[in-house]
Amino acid sequence: MTPSTIAAAMSEAQKRILDESFGQSETETPYLSFKHLAERSGLDIGVIRPAVRELAALGLMHFERGLMTDEGAMYGSGYCLTPLGLAVRQHLQEHAK
Repeated sequence: MTPSTIAAAMSEAQKRILDESFGQSETETPYLSFKHLAERSGLDIGVIRPAVRELAALGLMHFERGLMTDEGAMYGSGYCLTPLGLAVRQHLQEHAK
């Protein structure tokens, strides 16, 4: 599947989550918890959970547990964009203009 066909099948919530899944630059993709994604996107965490899990099932996000902060404290678990997720995010941004 291409980024355009994937993007066409995504919900608005999923598009919003992809749009908010970046770090200090547009290409840095940190691991973000459901809570952080909810805060960034303004979506309810009850919407975030299933939407992110479906994005992961599509190969657009990757789950990791045992994460740590920059200071070395345990952070928990989170999701980040995969290369395909970045490509779909870029496609969405290019076609939103």
